[in-house]
Amino acid sequence: MAVAICLAFFVCWAPYYIIQLIHLGVKKPSVAFSYAYNIAISMGYANSCINPFLFIILSETFKRQFLRAVRPVNRKFRVHPSTTDGASVSVRMIPEGAHQDSPSGEMPQSNEAPQ
Repeated sequence: MAVAICLAFFVCWAPYYIIQLIHLGVKKPSVAFSYAYNIAISMGYANSCINPFLFIILSETFKRQFLRAVRPVNRKFRVHPSTTDGASVSVRMIPEGAHQDSPSGEMPQSNEAPQ
């Protein structure tokens, strides 16, 4: 992966530095030279856009962490009336793999305050 990132850097920035060296010997640049200069600068900036895609394509760890960061979390929520007030509702998350202890579908009450 490091080789690909270094190669992309070289390919994107080399035209800019080559044109800079040529520019030292040119007294009055032509229109074509100006276009080439602008393209070379754009290629250099494009390197910053290419790098994330190289990470996504080449790094399994990056892919795994990126997908975990952007994938919505599939958590189950249970809603049940609060014991303190008849009109309020308490929402608690159930950890994955947890099962319900109560046959009515309600979560067992605990003495802990919701966070």
